[in-house]
Order: sequence, then C-alpha cells, then structure tokens
Amino acid sequence: MSREDMNRRLEGLNQLRNEVVTDRSEFQRKESCDTQHRELVQWRRLSTKINVLETRSITWTAAVGVFFIILGFVLDGSEVRAAPEVCMEGSMRLLLFL
Repeated sequence: MSREDMNRRLEGLNQLRNEVVTDRSEFQRKESCDTQHRELVQWRRLSTKINVLETRSITWTAAVGVFFIILGFVLDGSEVRAAPEVCMEGSMRLLLFL
C-alpha cells in the first residue's frame, strides 16, 4: 500500500468518525428518555384517577339533584290534595325554579 492510499483511507475514516460523532450528539440518552417516560406514565395514571373522581362526583351531584326534584314533586303532589290554591303556587314555584 502506498502512503497516499493510506492517507486517503485515514482521511475517509476520520470523516466517517466525525459524522458518527455528529449523529450521536443529535440523539438523547436512553436514561433521560426512560425518566421522561416514567413521569409521563405517572401523569397519565394521575389524570385517569382525577377523571374517575370527577365522574363520580358529577354522578352523585346529579343523583342528589334528581332526588330533590322528585322530593319536590312528591311534596307538591301532597299539597294538591290539601289545598288547590297552594298547589298552583307550588307549580309556579317549580316552573320558576326550572
């Protein structure tokens, strides 16, 4: 092998090495990706738990609201038998409430 041929090959290898070093600098390390992934998984779990709690609270709020509406109808119904004029006022109150 001639000296010029060796220098040409060494120059090619040095250029390849520089390209590899440049490519490596563009990637993140696996450890940092794993840490970020774990944090993301924890946030997703927390978000799911919050959604479940919110759904339960909305459901209970709706159930309590329906209970009081039914209770209002029952109480208005008992007023109908007792005194018709009170029933009319109660119905008006119900319409204004809705």
